[in-house]
Amino acid sequence: MSQAAYYATPATLVAALALLGACGGAEVSSHGPATPPPTRAAEPPPPDALDARLAKLSERARSLGAEPTSASARGFLATGESTTVEVSAPAGACLTITVLASAGVRDLDATLYAPSGDVLAQDTAEDAHPTLQLCAPGAVARRAYVFVRAYNGTGAYLLATFRSLPAALPALAQLVGGTPGVASDNPAAVADDDRLRDFALGASSRGFASRGAPRVVPLAATQTVRIPLSLAAAECVSVIALAESGLEDVDAQLLDADGTELARDVGTGPDATLQYCADTAAERSLALTAVRGQGSARVAVFAGPATRVGGTSGLWLGQRDANFVSARPLDVGIAAARAHATADGYSVRGASTTVTLARGGASHSTTHVPANTCVRLEATAGPGVARPYLLASANGAPLAEREGRGAGEPAIIDYCTPTALDLDVALVARASSGDVALTVSSRPLATDSAAPPH
Repeated sequence: MSQAAYYATPATLVAALALLGACGGAEVSSHGPATPPPTRAAEPPPPDALDARLAKLSERARSLGAEPTSASARGFLATGESTTVEVSAPAGACLTITVLASAGVRDLDATLYAPSGDVLAQDTAEDAHPTLQLCAPGAVARRAYVFVRAYNGTGAYLLATFRSLPAALPALAQLVGGTPGVASDNPAAVADDDRLRDFALGASSRGFASRGAPRVVPLAATQTVRIPLSLAAAECVSVIALAESGLEDVDAQLLDADGTELARDVGTGPDATLQYCADTAAERSLALTAVRGQGSARVAVFAGPATRVGGTSGLWLGQRDANFVSARPLDVGIAAARAHATADGYSVRGASTTVTLARGGASHSTTHVPANTCVRLEATAGPGVARPYLLASANGAPLAEREGRGAGEPAIIDYCTPTALDLDVALVARASSGDVALTVSSRPLATDSAAPPH
């Protein structure tokens, strides 16, 4: 092999130097290589979509009384995959846990476990943002584990936690959407919390906001307890009373300062619900009655301005003054009362008596009832009159009372007696003013009839 394979000739060196000059004219220094030019600073990566959603969620959560915590977890799940994250609720507070997912995840479920392995709560709704709540009401923090599973879809997830009071959950749930799971060690309390949560979610979705923590009202059998309820002008309220601790059925009425009924619960279930919109600011009261059993009622109040909730037309629970008002002409109502009595075997006594009553006003009359006779008293409301009320007494002792409960519904008392007596009949307009008619009819007391029937 020749030396030309190892050494460059003078002509080759000249050509190489010329080529170097053409490539930038760099100078060759005997002090080492040239200093490299400064590098440009790297640009920050674009914000993550889940981080951006969490930032907006955190900002709105703070306005609802929930403070984001530093505890969070993130990762990636394919369909059917799962992960577990440890969380801890601070002593005396609650931890609201929500999991956000990217667009590829269509259904994400979350279950909250105690360290013992018992299920505390779960959110398995068909959505990709499960929400849970863990509370530590005592002086010790409460630890639990969140099991997250991608039921349908694949993508990234971000688990975030917010410290708050229990009352903030309905608003937070509405913020993230879905139906949250609430942890409790008491199965009965879980059911009660679910009832309250469902009511709160429905109320908050229609513009109502919680007035604070629920109030527990002890009730003995058949006892009625009134609690104050202040309403501002043009303010609407939604109220729920949960029957708990042995109380099987509770009823609720909203009363004004004079005791006149403004709204009432008309449901047949154990709990009571009602709604009302106030025209003027005034003190009202909520009357709770133990219908069956004894125990306690847990009362929660949600309120909102009429402009936000839609006023009376936006209410959907209970009955209010407007629901009771009769639209039927009075003569039509009187004719119906007389026909009703005749069909039931009564003979109408003369003409019906019509009186004009102011709201809360009363009219008194006396009706003689012979021995072995049944008498029917029927109060019929004229247009614009709500819920006529009848009270029958003898010798100062009340014997029977009735109130018309629906729009245009009459108040009817049937009373039978084996001995002659004089009935004092009080006709009262409890909720509105206008014309009310009283129709009296009677029939013989059958030998097999109980006296009085009611």
